[in-house]
Amino acid sequence: MAHRSPLWLAIRLPELSLFCHALAPDSPEPVIVSDYRRVCTATQAALDQGVERGMPVSTARLVSGARVIERDRQLEQQRLTTLAGSLYRFTPHIEPYVLNNRHHTDQAGLLLELSSCLRLFDGIEKLLGRIDEALRQQQLGYRAGLAPVGRAAWLLSWDQGDTPDNPMAVCLDHWTGGNYRERLRQLPVTLLQEFPEAVDSLEKTGFATLGDIFRQIENSSLAAFRKRLGHDFADYIADILAIDDFLQQPALFSKPVATFQPLDTFADQIQFDYPVAQVEQLREPLAILLQSLTAWLVQQQLQCQTLYWHFQDIGKNRHCLTVSCEGVHSRWQLAFDLTLIQLEQQPLPFEVDVLALTAAGVTPAVLQNGTMRLPGRTDAVSANSDWHFIDRHLIDRDQLATTLARLSARLGEEALFRISYRDANIPEQAATTIAIGEAPEQYLRGDHASTPRPQWLLDPPVAIGKGRGTLYWQGKIELLQGPERIEGSWWQQPVARDYYIGCRDDNLRLWLFRDLLRQQWYVQGIFS
Repeated sequence: MAHRSPLWLAIRLPELSLFCHALAPDSPEPVIVSDYRRVCTATQAALDQGVERGMPVSTARLVSGARVIERDRQLEQQRLTTLAGSLYRFTPHIEPYVLNNRHHTDQAGLLLELSSCLRLFDGIEKLLGRIDEALRQQQLGYRAGLAPVGRAAWLLSWDQGDTPDNPMAVCLDHWTGGNYRERLRQLPVTLLQEFPEAVDSLEKTGFATLGDIFRQIENSSLAAFRKRLGHDFADYIADILAIDDFLQQPALFSKPVATFQPLDTFADQIQFDYPVAQVEQLREPLAILLQSLTAWLVQQQLQCQTLYWHFQDIGKNRHCLTVSCEGVHSRWQLAFDLTLIQLEQQPLPFEVDVLALTAAGVTPAVLQNGTMRLPGRTDAVSANSDWHFIDRHLIDRDQLATTLARLSARLGEEALFRISYRDANIPEQAATTIAIGEAPEQYLRGDHASTPRPQWLLDPPVAIGKGRGTLYWQGKIELLQGPERIEGSWWQQPVARDYYIGCRDDNLRLWLFRDLLRQQWYVQGIFS
């Protein structure tokens, strides 16, 4: 089998810190994102007034009067993870790339290995086009680079100018136009941002570009850099050039490529420019977060049962709202309606500065289309001790969920329940009631699933009479099928029964049994 050459795509997000605070780089407002009391990044309006990355925040405020926002590293990591999950459909090999030193803390992104996916997407050009489309939907400004080595691709993402209209097209032109090492040679050593001390030492000794470093290695060896600048820096350079560190020849073995594991949780948030005091102002942000959730669920082929809305004010006070819904997958409108119903009953406790959404109860998706039609199944809703049976033949699943949410908001969750099956041998113990927000078990287990069972069970079973070899219960009964022996509960109250299917003289089919311990006949169920 022919060896497949690796191909790495670097996606660099230079303004990730701004996007995480719902700010566009071209915003007319001068805004600074602060990290370790230095400027991590800033809007173009602030940069035009003399702000520079790495500048002390106090100095930046003096020259620009810009508003200062503290960097949120946790939110950036969540955004990176969410982005990786959305790109998982293109390749299983995705690695985060984050620079953590204090001199260049605004650089983060992803590395994608594409060689195993080119045939699936009909070539590199179409694959990059699909990835570009996905990134534009995320509304994240990015830069891109292509190379056989991930770190080399990251460096080449700087070789695109300041604001390319189509970063993917630029990096593809560079890749098809020549040797990637020649483009690397032209890059300044200041791009080696993981090693600020080494960069400072290189500049002092006259190294201006990566080409100067490569020539030094070609003329002597990499050992000099290892001795002077450390093992990590030497390994980094060897990795960029894809050479063996000691032999200084092309590496014989490729490093194993990590496989991305999508998370089974979802978390996203929106920070407002001004505090929100009315529920009506939350409608659009709620819809945006729910659309983001359903897009993630579809990509991962998952569904969720419970949504948690987190509200936070400027003083970091928090309020949580729980919304239960049955199998949210691709349709966000139902969850949107259920959330608004909850907010109608629970007014906002304060003016909201941050709105966040997390999802729980994530399971593999069970895909269904249209109206749910489950013959013979009903949901029982108890309100003020009155029973109401909602026939699921006649009601759409979304309408049912909305109706239950309104009842729950008005009467309280304790007034509503679902019927769910459970694993039990004795028929009257094979079903139980659960909270309305829980997902019911809808399938019988064991022998109950493989033998005829009636839709209606009498609780408790009704004793019937027998005379002259004939059974009577509101009419004469003739046995049609049986017996089926059911035994159990020997550790509590022993049960031993022989079950039969019978027909009454008005053609009503019954499920009846003979209690072997009491020597008594009972009717337990009625077939439709």
